Amino acid sequence: MTCVLVLSNNPQLVDLIKLVKPRYVFLAYRGRELLDWLKEFDVAICTYLPFDVPPGVKTAGPLTFLDMCRGQPVLVL
Repeated sequence: MTCVLVLSNNPQLVDLIKLVKPRYVFLAYRGRELLDWLKEFDVAICTYLPFDVPPGVKTAGPLTFLDMCRGQPVLVL
């Protein structure tokens, strides 16, 4: 299993992420703009301010990311 941390909003990354088939996808910074294309995965928005996140979308802080991805390869895009 793989975790993906997406920092970029480049739409070409969506195809790469779908190819990797990660267990978890964490969207941070500009990567949040890819949310609509990646809803088929277990997606969480990295934020300290949960009121920033659309309803029904998981949130994650740094400790959540570390806990969920411990011992797994992480792809940072």
